[in-house]
Amino acid sequence: MNVGLHCLCNQLIVWMCQSILSLELQVRK
Repeated sequence: MNVGLHCLCNQLIVWMCQSILSLELQVRK
């Protein structure tokens, strides 16, 4: 697997996790 693509996928996963967590915090408020 290409290293650049692997890093890009990791960043995408982290961004998605942060977005989901922020949405949950907004919903709880």
